[in-house]
Formats: sequence, C-alpha cells, structure tokens
Amino acid sequence: MKDATDEVEMYSTHNHAMQDDRDVLGWWRDQQLNYPKLSVLARGILAIPASSSSSERNFSAAGRAIEQRRTALKPSTVDAILFLHKNMD
Repeated sequence: MKDATDEVEMYSTHNHAMQDDRDVLGWWRDQQLNYPKLSVLARGILAIPASSSSSERNFSAAGRAIEQRRTALKPSTVDAILFLHKNMD
C-alpha cells in the first residue's frame, strides 16, 4: 500500500482534468484505486454540508424541547426527545 506522502506527491505531479467539474465527490470515488488515502480524506471533507441550517434546526428543536415548564428534564430525556424529533420527520 502506498504511503500518504507518496500519494500527495503523485497527485501533485499529475494533471487532473475532470470531465464534469461539478461532480468532485464522484471524481474522488473514481480515483480511490489511484489515491486510496487521499480519496477517503477528500470525500470526508467534501461531504461536509456548506450550510448551517441543519445545526440551526437542531438548536431550534432543542429550544422547543427545553421550554420553561420542562427545565427539570434529565439530559438523557432531552437527548431522547431530540432523537425522536429528528428521526420522525
């Protein structure tokens, strides 16, 4: 198996032209045999959502779950409520 440094050097010395520059994740998936470690790293980083809306929805749901009348809930109960809320949509 190739060393990660070797993969970086090999990647940096080759000219990489993608046929469809909008499918970067697909390109890295296709290159996983050539760059096994880099492809895992790239796909992990590129799969991170560029939006904060998901976390904002979670904070909003948490705010609704822990209202004034529910301040005595145990953390495990709040976790269960938020888990159910997220997975019932």
